Amino acid sequence: ILILNICFLLLCPLETLASNVAIGVVIDGQSETTDRLMQQLKQELSELSGRDFIASFPAKYQLNSQWDVPTIKQNVAALANQPGIDIVLALGVISSQQTLSVHRAIPVIAPLVINNSMQRFPLTRHGSSGLNYLHYLTANYDFRREIAHFQTLTNAQNIALVMDDLLLQTLPESSKVISEHFKDAPYKVHIVSNKNGAWQLASAIDAVFLMPLKRMSDRQLNQLIEYINSRSLPSYSAAGKAVVSQGVLMG
Repeated sequence: ILILNICFLLLCPLETLASNVAIGVVIDGQSETTDRLMQQLKQELSELSGRDFIASFPAKYQLNSQWDVPTIKQNVAALANQPGIDIVLALGVISSQQTLSVHRAIPVIAPLVINNSMQRFPLTRHGSSGLNYLHYLTANYDFRREIAHFQTLTNAQNIALVMDDLLLQTLPESSKVISEHFKDAPYKVHIVSNKNGAWQLASAIDAVFLMPLKRMSDRQLNQLIEYINSRSLPSYSAAGKAVVSQGVLMG
């Protein structure tokens, strides 16, 4: 569904573009998830291409930001003002976020906005961003509600919320929002970086809620899940059934 929605957003500006459409892409960094997503996207666009338009991905406008926030912002800004391409695709959670703060001279698509309200993406009553050249997709995902549901199922008193450390750096207000939301709850939610804390959870932790961890390889994620299971901790994945099949209890 995500791929089809991205294709739809890419096709929307085509009425005002030439038949040969050059697409620039910024990725946050290399990962197995991003590789699969990009492969599926190119395949779908290839099948949709035909008489009306031909989509291309010029190699020099495919930018890997190496999981570095300043580089991500620099790459998004560069492509958003690049006359050699027609559309920019910010194919990452961080790069999607950075589309808000750069000048945009051509259509820019941010397909991986987790929660538009929390990330401060505007939404008009017509369902658009209301900003020039900015189009975005959001699941409007509120993991706070899912954490509360997970707690009722497990009766956990200390839940570790494992988040990508790069996301925590980019959206520091997310920690404040989460803490504020759960301050009066009869249980505690502890925000844990996947880089520093997920492998040595405090002894008081009695359940684990995993946010999507796109930077982790399948092997690394399996190792983390094995560690959680070795502690006999109930677990929940916001990434859904794919991670449940790897050993997480719920999702």
